Amino acid sequence: MRQGAQVDLLFDRDDGVINLCEIKYAPGPFRLTKDYARDLQDKIAIFEKITKTSKQIVLTLVTTHGLEENVWSRDLIERVVTSDAFL
Repeated sequence: MRQGAQVDLLFDRDDGVINLCEIKYAPGPFRLTKDYARDLQDKIAIFEKITKTSKQIVLTLVTTHGLEENVWSRDLIERVVTSDAFL
């Protein structure tokens, strides 16, 4: 069985970077849990394996009210885009 992962949105940039976007609705700042952080790390690893990309992967969170920074988000989520960016 082939393992896969759902990618919500990605930007394959000309500067050698891919923004792998995770889109989440939350009524307040999104809080990343240990289990969800592990799932995101697995998603990145699967993406790199399947695509065989040599580009840098930047995990980007697109969410309504930002990110509640914690030990799980600190080294994993590199960019945060809130709904204000779309106004």
